[in-house]
Amino acid sequence: MDTELCGFISKSDMNSQHAHCNLCKKDIRGSIYNVKRHVKSTFHKQNVQAMKCTVPVDQLVQTPEVQKKQLFDDSVKDAELRLAGWVAKEDISIRKTDSLLQVMKSCFPNDAVCQALASSRTKTTGIIKNVLATEEKVQIANWLRNNKFAIIVDEYTDKSWAKVLVIIAKYVDANYKVREDFLGLVDVHDASSAGQKNLIMKCLSDLGIPIQNLMGIGFDNASVNTGSVKGLGRCLKRKYQICSFLVV
Repeated sequence: MDTELCGFISKSDMNSQHAHCNLCKKDIRGSIYNVKRHVKSTFHKQNVQAMKCTVPVDQLVQTPEVQKKQLFDDSVKDAELRLAGWVAKEDISIRKTDSLLQVMKSCFPNDAVCQALASSRTKTTGIIKNVLATEEKVQIANWLRNNKFAIIVDEYTDKSWAKVLVIIAKYVDANYKVREDFLGLVDVHDASSAGQKNLIMKCLSDLGIPIQNLMGIGFDNASVNTGSVKGLGRCLKRKYQICSFLVV
């Protein structure tokens, strides 16, 4: 059956010449053409929208036990977020999270929230990468969309011999403090100045940051960056009128 009909259309109690719309409580006479025409009608679409906005009864009426469990689960989630944030902020090895959790549980045996924590190194890594880092990047991108900034880039080779490009944003925040925040880490397949330029532009584009807000770029004195003809700084200055400076 067509995906747009699944869940709505069933057999009618009238006869085999009719179909029944479970959502609209209506019998439809005729072929599949009439059924599809009904699905595209304003009346059916309004009912679909109303169904999406309907809150299940079990979510409206919660018993004290359900509310208590929800508050407890929220407390555990908040504690796991705070623990992951602390690990990231203090630059502690994530591999030590397992032993840290064991120490905490032994120190606070009567704390239900502490005993319910399940922040293993795998889960802590997931929280940092998929929750905290994502939210932090969104906040940084929102600020850079409306304010001037510069970036600092550096290419290096990791332990697996894969080349990556680090992109750091440097800007003045709402409290007039100069900040340097991590903006992206992208794989490098083309190490030329043109390839790096494309990676930088793609990173900004993916975050919705207009190139017009980029005032300058910093890099080391590698020839691919400082070349007077095809260097990265020269390419950006020629195409986007962006200033370049050396970071030694």
